[in-house]
Amino acid sequence: MLIPLDILIEFLPYLLLKDRYRWSLVSKDFYIRKKEWEYLGLKCFKIYEATRERVKSICQRDFNTSLSIQNHRTHFWSLHLKEPLRLFTPWCTLNQCRDFSKHINMYIRDSEFVQTVHQWAYLSNIQGPKTSIYSFRRCIVIPIWKNKRKRLISIYKNSSGEILRKTIHILMAFRVKGRSLFRALVEFKILNNQMHLYVKHLEFLVKNV
Repeated sequence: MLIPLDILIEFLPYLLLKDRYRWSLVSKDFYIRKKEWEYLGLKCFKIYEATRERVKSICQRDFNTSLSIQNHRTHFWSLHLKEPLRLFTPWCTLNQCRDFSKHINMYIRDSEFVQTVHQWAYLSNIQGPKTSIYSFRRCIVIPIWKNKRKRLISIYKNSSGEILRKTIHILMAFRVKGRSLFRALVEFKILNNQMHLYVKHLEFLVKNV
């Protein structure tokens, strides 16, 4: 059964902002007007003088030092999106990875990301995620497991954000030339009083298209 458009529009004020934003990408009928961004940012995210870019960044799960989070014993919680905390890592190059027999290690060297994540762990009185020294810099190490039962989706996008294709072949993605930049959507969990970052899917930036 199809729901009439005018009825769907009536539901918009009752949607979570992350859902409202997702709908705005689907159809121009749900477009968020320029004057609405500041109002919605204050009402839904408690952000004063919110901008379109700031609200979009939260809805897209981009990393930011000012995110509102909370410790929920077994995982971290996003107070903005009202869901388990899932964020994209900063963009990495493929040479920031090491391939092992059972997993691939990502070495996140972005200093702001490393410091903020460890600050979240410190404020929650737990141990931070695994770290290492890579290219003379302190890094957060995130494993990508080569588990055939739980294959990760790899999403390929161009510079405009358009999705070109999706695959589940992790090793192929890491070995094909020309796809030098990628990032991972990671979920922040707590196990044995330590923060762990689990990869949910991968996103590659394709330049040579």
